[in-house]
Amino acid sequence: MDSLARLTIIEDLRALKARYFRLLDDKQWDAFGLLFTEDAVMDLSDVLPAATPPNATLLLGREAIVRHNRGLLANAIMVHNGYAHEIDVEDIETASAIWAQEDRVLFPEGVDCPFPFRESHNFGRYHERFRKEPEGWKIAWLKLERVFKT
Repeated sequence: MDSLARLTIIEDLRALKARYFRLLDDKQWDAFGLLFTEDAVMDLSDVLPAATPPNATLLLGREAIVRHNRGLLANAIMVHNGYAHEIDVEDIETASAIWAQEDRVLFPEGVDCPFPFRESHNFGRYHERFRKEPEGWKIAWLKLERVFKT
């Protein structure tokens, strides 16, 4: 693969991740779901508190990912940021990345909150694998880890 093709893929993946953060924060759940492959896996086992319902930390499939995030975060005010990306383009159809991330999540008084806290400020990393599909690049696997959380 030539340098231009590799750089084009990297830029496509950067744009995909930027949409991920924006659509999550704006709660645009249908569009958020389209960022994932149909068979995507989201592993949240490192980030959710023990009080989270069983089977909610390993999400299998696009529909489960959207349903879970909508259910947990519908009442939240959120800001997610990703930066310092390390992207490995494996070939023209597969890639992986690690992104440093920071997020703030707030559940205002008077709204339902599924957690034992109303506000958190966290730092961590997204570990992801991507697959190129006919519609473009999609997230096929995602694991979020925390290195610091409040």
